Amino acid sequence: MDVLFKKGVSSVKSPVKIIIFKTTSPQQVYPNRMMFVVPKKIFKRANKRNLLKRRMREAFRLNKQLFYERINEREIKCISALIYTGNQLSDYSEIEKAVVYLLSNVVNKIK
Repeated sequence: MDVLFKKGVSSVKSPVKIIIFKTTSPQQVYPNRMMFVVPKKIFKRANKRNLLKRRMREAFRLNKQLFYERINEREIKCISALIYTGNQLSDYSEIEKAVVYLLSNVVNKIK
């Protein structure tokens, strides 16, 4: 996972950031492995971190088809992370808008 954060391509749409790294590992079954991160430094309580991760997971689950279509067009296998960067709790609708924007635009940045 260190490679993801060091060499990955990132894009930000407040309050979410995505980092994506193209991989060539043959053992990977799925075209994408997604990680959801909410920093403990900002949200001390686990229930708030879990709530934000659930909201990001749900937004990804409902809109991942768009992302997978773009990945399959380019025949890319990748690992990626969705990171919550806001300082306050956000509504699901705000998180979903950011996730949809990031999923539709980040694939274009991969070389």
